Amino acid sequence: MFGGAVNTGAFGLAVAVFLLAVGIVWLLRHFQITDSVGFIALIVLPIAAYGVASGYIAKISLPGGWGAEFRQVAMAQIKPTPLAAEVQDLSIIEKVGLSAIQDYRDKLEVGKPIAITLRLGRQGFYSESAITEYIRAFLTFDPNLTVIFIENQSGRFVASANGNSVLAAVEVQDPDRRFLHALEASDVLALKRLVVLTAASVSADTTNAEALKKMVDDGVDAIIKVDPAGQAVGMVRRDDIISRLMLKLAGG
Repeated sequence: MFGGAVNTGAFGLAVAVFLLAVGIVWLLRHFQITDSVGFIALIVLPIAAYGVASGYIAKISLPGGWGAEFRQVAMAQIKPTPLAAEVQDLSIIEKVGLSAIQDYRDKLEVGKPIAITLRLGRQGFYSESAITEYIRAFLTFDPNLTVIFIENQSGRFVASANGNSVLAAVEVQDPDRRFLHALEASDVLALKRLVVLTAASVSADTTNAEALKKMVDDGVDAIIKVDPAGQAVGMVRRDDIISRLMLKLAGG
């Protein structure tokens, strides 16, 4: 009934409850009480009694719509595991000249995560229109495109943001050009006031639970995986982690 070996003591109690239920039904019929509750009790009460006695059911609530809480389901949990299947390969596009856009597009695969890199501290190289054109050119390949901010010289990961958030920041009418000034000044705090930004990243030994917490804490839907040298090498998305966790839970 509940899987595994039958608990003899619990089974005996269930039989006793069954006989009691039969007696209750007989009395109901004898006194011409035709309420269907008695027949339901005949079926349900022995099962509930066995579940409680054997430990499979943790709680029963009565009356007015009785319910049973199954202990195995209530105690079910998923152990955190190192990120593996959740990590996706990332197509990284260095923002260079506009003439390179078509070359990049010819090599891309629709549906594969894409990130455009912007170098912090690079003076006089970027413009709002060029950043906009780059982001828009690749949104058709990845609607959840990511922008990665990296160190100018080393290329090490510094922070990441959703491409649409960056697009909104550079397209807004801003005579002070705050986004570009923050980018050229390597001012991550100033960028964080303009876009939904996270400086968090994951590595090979980060668990799915840790990655999910980082995304929830920073209010982002994706996070970058870095290698030991601090270079961006992959992408983890919140939906992928949650979907795999739910599948594990559903599969027991």
